[in-house]
This record gives sequence, C-alpha cells and structure tokens, in this order.
Amino acid sequence: MKTRVYLVLLLLACLYSKAQDKTSTIIPAPVKITVSKGIYHLTQSTPVTFSGFKQVPAGLKEFATKTLWFKAAATNVKHSSNKGLMVVLDKTIQLPDEGYRLSVNASGIKIVSDTEKGLFYGLQTLLQLIPDEGSALSFTEIEDYPRYSYRGLHLDVGRHLFPVSFIKQYIDLLAQYKLNTFHWHLTEDQGWRIEIKKYPKLTSVGGFREQTLIGKLRTKPEVYDSIRYGGFYTQKEVREIVAYAASKYVVVIPEIEMPGHSLAALSAYPQFACGDDPGPFKAAQTWGIFPDVYCAGKEETFKFLEDILDEVMSLFPAKYIHIGGDECPKDRWKTCRYCQKRIRDLGLKDEHELQSYFIQRMEKYVNSKGKKIIGWDEILEGGLAKNAVVMSWRGTKGGIAAAQQDHDVIMTPGAFLYFNYTENKADEGPLTHGSFLPLSKVYSYNPTPENLSPLQQKRIIGVQANLWSEYIATPDKALYMLLPRLFALSEVAWTMPQNKSWINFSEKKLTVHLAKLDKTGTMFHVPSPIGAKDTTITAATYLLDYKVPVKGAKIYYTINGYFPYQTDYLYKGPVIINVPPSQERIIKSVVITPSGKRSSTVTVHVVNQQNVKQSSSAPKRLRIGYSIPIDKITPESMAYAKANGIACIETFLGPYVDTARNFKFTDEQITAKIKAAKKAADDAGIEIWSVHMLFGKRIDISLPDEAERQKVMELHKKILGFCSILKPKLILFHPSWYLGLNERELRKSQMIKSAVEMNKVVKAINATLVIENMLGPELLVDARRERPLCRTVEETVEIMNRLPADIYSAIDLNHIKNPERLIDAMGERVKTLHVADGTGRAENHFFPCSGQGQNDWVAIFTALAKVNYNGPFMYESAYKDAKDFKSCYETLYQSFERSLQVKKE
Repeated sequence: MKTRVYLVLLLLACLYSKAQDKTSTIIPAPVKITVSKGIYHLTQSTPVTFSGFKQVPAGLKEFATKTLWFKAAATNVKHSSNKGLMVVLDKTIQLPDEGYRLSVNASGIKIVSDTEKGLFYGLQTLLQLIPDEGSALSFTEIEDYPRYSYRGLHLDVGRHLFPVSFIKQYIDLLAQYKLNTFHWHLTEDQGWRIEIKKYPKLTSVGGFREQTLIGKLRTKPEVYDSIRYGGFYTQKEVREIVAYAASKYVVVIPEIEMPGHSLAALSAYPQFACGDDPGPFKAAQTWGIFPDVYCAGKEETFKFLEDILDEVMSLFPAKYIHIGGDECPKDRWKTCRYCQKRIRDLGLKDEHELQSYFIQRMEKYVNSKGKKIIGWDEILEGGLAKNAVVMSWRGTKGGIAAAQQDHDVIMTPGAFLYFNYTENKADEGPLTHGSFLPLSKVYSYNPTPENLSPLQQKRIIGVQANLWSEYIATPDKALYMLLPRLFALSEVAWTMPQNKSWINFSEKKLTVHLAKLDKTGTMFHVPSPIGAKDTTITAATYLLDYKVPVKGAKIYYTINGYFPYQTDYLYKGPVIINVPPSQERIIKSVVITPSGKRSSTVTVHVVNQQNVKQSSSAPKRLRIGYSIPIDKITPESMAYAKANGIACIETFLGPYVDTARNFKFTDEQITAKIKAAKKAADDAGIEIWSVHMLFGKRIDISLPDEAERQKVMELHKKILGFCSILKPKLILFHPSWYLGLNERELRKSQMIKSAVEMNKVVKAINATLVIENMLGPELLVDARRERPLCRTVEETVEIMNRLPADIYSAIDLNHIKNPERLIDAMGERVKTLHVADGTGRAENHFFPCSGQGQNDWVAIFTALAKVNYNGPFMYESAYKDAKDFKSCYETLYQSFERSLQVKKE
C-alpha cells in the first residue's frame, strides 16, 4: 500500500514538474507569471464556453475548438461558468491594450480580457502551456500585455513572389508569436505584384522580368537564368489574405514604393518617368538601386499614383499605407526640365526638397482618405511630412530625429532586424545577402533609445523585422532565414526588458519551440551546439561540454578536422579530449535534428605546445604606428602623433584617385603634395613604414579578366612611382574579397602573376612587397558576403609558398579569429601587422569592426616572440586622434608580461 501511494505521489510530482516547465518556455515571456502546486487535467471533451459576446468571432471560436484540439462544441453564455475552458470578454477590467489574464486552477482554465485581441493572445499562450504529451497543466496565474503597440514583420514579394498559401503560413507565425502587423512589400524595380484594374499593364507588363541574376550581385561576369519570371496577386486574393489576417488579429499594411524603386511600373507606363519621351524600360533583372524613377515634375505622375492608391486603400482597411520613399536617386530629376521647373516654381533648394514635396503631397492625399503614411527614414530628407510615421532602417539616427520632431517611429535597423542577413559561416548554408546577424544580436536589441526624453520615447510605437527577397526565392528559404530569429523578435516587441533572459531563451525556450517546428516538418535554421564556439586554445586537454539546441536532436563530432556525419562520434555527455605534447586536435561538431536538419559546424583547434621551444622572455617592445591618408599628413598631425608616442605611419594615396581610376591632379601637383607630406613626417621624426596600395573590386590585382588586370597593374605601377618619394620600407597589396562563384583558383593564379610582376617594381624603389588579408572565412570575425582567396591557414601557407621567398605576409588582426595561428604558420615571413581600427582599452580587446569575438593577446604576443617579429604595432585607423594607441598597446603588452611572470612562478 505504501509503495502504491509513493508511486502515485511520484507520478504527480513528475506531472507537476513537466507542467511547470511549460510556463518557463512561453514565447514571448509574459509580464507576470505565478505557478503554484496543483494540476488541472485537460481532456478532449473539456467544455469550452465564451462569455460577454453578442456573437463569438469565428477566429476565436475556431482557435479554441480546432487549434487547441478540444472536441466539445463551444457555447456562448451570458455569464461565465467555473468549468472547463472559459473565454471571457469583460469590458470592465483594467488592462493595457491587447492585455489578458489567464488562470489555471481546480475549476478549469479562464482567459479574461477587455478586447478580442487580448483573448486571442491568451489562447496563444494557452496553446504553449498544453503539454505535447499528456494533459496536465500546473495551476498558473498570468497577467500579460505588450511593450509596443506595433509589432511587425515584413515580406518582400517584389523581388520574388510567394504563393497565397505561404502568405497565410507567414501570417500564422506572426499571430502565434503575438506580432500584429504584416508589412507587405508589393512593388519593386523587379516586379509589380498587386492587380490595379485601372492600369492593367502594371501586372501584365510590370509583373514580369525577362530573366534573373544567378548568384551574388556584382559578381563578374554576371550570369542570368534566361527564365521569364513573374506573377501577381489578384484583388480577390488580396481580399482573401487581408480577411485571413484579420481573423488572426493581424493588420496588413501594403507598401507601394515611390518615387524610387519604380522601374517595373515604368516598364508598363514609361510616360510617368522624367523627360519628354522616356523609355522604353524593363523590369530589373538584377538587384540594387536604379536611376529611373517617377517624375516629380509632371502632374500626371501624381494622378497616376493617386489612382493606384485609391484601389489599394479600398483593399486594405489598415489605417496606414507605406509609400516607401527610400533609395531614390536624383540623377534624372537633375536633368529633367519638368522637375527643374517644379523646383523653381516652388522655390525649393534642391532635389532633396523636391522629394520632400513629393512625399508631402502624397501624404496629403492619403490623409484626405482618412489614412496615414509610413515611409522609410529617407523621408526625413528635405523636411518631414506633417503626419508621417518614420520607419528607421539605416540604424537608429533617423528614428531618433523623427521622435525628437514629435513623429511616431517604428524601429527596424538593418544591423539588428534584417532577417535576410546570414546566420551562417560564409561557406556554409545557402546564398544570402551576406552581412552577419546572429540570433543573439537580434535578441539583444532594445528599440527605445535611452538618449530620448520620456516623452520622446513614447513616440517609439514599435519595432519590425524585414525579410528582403533578393536571394530568397522559395518558401522554405524564407522560413530558414526567418526562424528562429522570429522568436527573438517576438520577445523584443512584446516582453518588458526586465523579463528577458538570453540564457533561458537560448537554452530552454528554443529547444522546445524548434522541436515543434522540426516535428511538423517546418524549415528553420538549426543553431550550433549550446556552449560551442569557434576558437583556438593552447592546452593538453579540452572538455567537450555541450547541450543540444533542439529537443531530441543529437550532436556528432570529429577530432581529426573532418566534417562530422552521423557515422562519427555521437555526443552522449561531457568528453575530455586529450592532446599529446607537440600535437594538435581539430574538433568539429554539428547538430542534427530528428528530421535530418543540420547546424553549421563549430571548430575548436586545440594545440599542446608542451616540449615546443618557446621564447622565454617577452619580445622587445614594439614601435607604435597608425595609418593615415596621404592628404592628412601635415606638420600639425605629425607633431601631434609624435607627442603621443607614434613612431611610424602607414599611408595610402586613395585621396588622389577617383572611382573611375583616374588621377584627380596632374603629376606635378601630386609630386608636390607627396613631397610636402614626406617633409612633414621627416621633420617630426616619424618613419613612413609602409604604403597600402589601393584595393577594391575594380582595382584588384586578382581580376580574372586579363585585359582589366593589365589596366589595374598600370595604375599601380604609376602609384608606385609616386611612392618612391616617400621611401617606405613596405608596399602592401590587399587582394579583393569579392570573388565570384567558382573563381577562387583563377583568382589565386592572377594574384600570384601580379605579385611576381609587381615585385620587380617594388624592388626598384628599395621596398619590400607584402601581401595582406588572403585568409578567411574560417577565421573571419565577420563572415559576411566577402569570399577571400583562402579559407584556411593551410591554404594561406600554400599560396605563400607559391610566391617568391622575398614576398612577405601582413597579418591583419582586424578580421580574423585567433590570428596567432596564422602568425605561427607564417613564421618569419610576417613583416607587419594591422591592429583593430579602434581604441582597444582592455586586455580582452573586442574587434570593433563587428563586435564579435575577443583577441587572446597573450597568445598573439607569444606567437610574435616565437617568429622574432620586429615590425611595428600598426593601428589601421580612420580616427584622427591617436592619443590612445600607446596606452592601449601598453595595456595589452603588460598582460603578456604578467603571463610570463606567472609561468616563471
């Protein structure tokens, strides 16, 4: 009998524990939640009652009886009962807008709100509380409401079209995670996607492009798929989607771009472009910004757009219409007689004020129809429209400026909320825009700037993430880019900052929510093992101590540097990896979910330097240098640098060359300027250590086109002629990081050919040739769109070995993780190094170029001592003020000295 009682109690305890766990995995986290002892058991016959409604909304009723799997018919009663699931609309309770209360006790489950939206969100929370297995809910009290009234997610259907079924799935995800606004980006240079009955050619012509770019923008040569692409949404489909969203309490805001991003519309109706007989135009086949835009001087342009907006506004009941306003080149306006006449007639200063006129005129029209406009933050330029809402995407400055002018603001900065940015290493995962945006960075975002006054902060009405579709052509790709970052957005938009916890979110909530997605076959990006990060360490052992980021997933790993598969070691718990003296282990790990989805690999390089000959003392203190443009080398700047401990400089002649690869001055003028710079440095006692040659996509020594490479070589040779005046020790070349697909080997050959040819010229001016920044992306701090020549340390060493022995290497600490590995591998071919372009004030110096990772300065100085490095500590800096550089170096160097002292003791 005692045993039976014990087992019953144990079972109840387990049920309570599991039920309690569900409350800690709610996304977004509620405002208040209290869990007490006690279990309420659900069954499929649990009654569902609605109270306080004249008529129960179909969306609420369907959600309660279908989504929540209750089979009993829902009933509508005047007064709530104390049984089963009770959904109560009570206009007398005091809750912030969209708020709700949810309680689970012995009587049942009760959700109360003064709005239908609040009840819907309460039901969403209940859905997350219901266990996957079993029917036990712990006794719970929740009070909840959102931080922001506008909680949005955007989808670009202009570049790539998505089916109606996917749009509905997209809206379902918004609603499930308590987002309330779907921003539907319907028009672009590449395609017009909404039926306008008065102007049918907008879709029959502007809705299609002849072909689409394959691969990355600006990759040369450009390759296209030769497939006609397009389509659009009929007005019937639009109404269907808007109604579907309304049933989920999601508002749909359409975006009709103007005056820029209008090439598809102009391909159908060219008369609304600048000029007397403009066109013909074609819908864009590639990505970017295009100069042909709506003419702001023609009256018929405004009539055309007003007609379009009339039809659009009749389809969308939302109080907002988004009219774009971003990335509008002014080239055509500057030469258009209609636009210039408009500027003169209105007494405008320039084309920026003409754009302001354009936006303000359209705003007045939209206001006359009882709606407001939203525009991207460029609408601030030239003067902000009276009632406009600003969507701040170029950082937060636009949003701050708009709030200070008493305008409502939606924060959507690209660095935090552009979900088309990658979460992967550069060579893993699908093709993307490229910029790196990890889940943790999304979660860390706070949309309300602290430097606004309390009154101005109230102008921040919400936050939105954007999904631009240049490189997203399928629904699964869209979901892969969206999830799980949507979960982070949900908590940024809804949850109060004090209730957020990255550890709980990443280690507990994600595992549950991603497991649900995996079980339903939904595509998503699989995070790397919890606790794992790419790193290099010096040690005799390494503790592999990871957790799975998806419930039910498995971690596989290798210790031989090979890519892990299910046939490799299965991680079952903490493992100690032993590394014998003078050996290394390259540990790679990957997560594989039950459905077979894989994470990016994580690489840990463990080196046991025991029995390896080490430098027993610190290297001599290095000279401090910094980079400075040639036109900034003046007697004043050099005297200031000398007074602040600068011994040498690196310079570059970029200010003398324009973007078309032409010199801005005569040879005589350039010679005189360089001589003046040389004298200023000499007079201050500062050595010109190196000249960094120009680099970039169009002036790269590895260009695959031989004729273009020869032109670039001639430019560099002329620049080297000027460099001879400066008498530098080193000449640095930086191969481009913008390789096209399948170009790497050709680029390597072209770079080697150029380096050998250039070495002769460099020797002639008594300098040494140095090649910089070939390495990545395995060690890149910011694995963005760039494709460097080499992907590993070993590949970098191999290419250096193909160069003559009198060509050396520059190590750039700005961009690579664990640069000591490259220093070790290059040995005495390391002639110079670049330090992060900022003022690192701490021993654990963060890379300011990306905010990612930390340098192990002890390991770096150890490696420099080992290779007998005697070059400078060269700050590659765009800052004018060099006063912090020496103290920064001393701080870092002293950490190395302390580590040596510890070893001696």
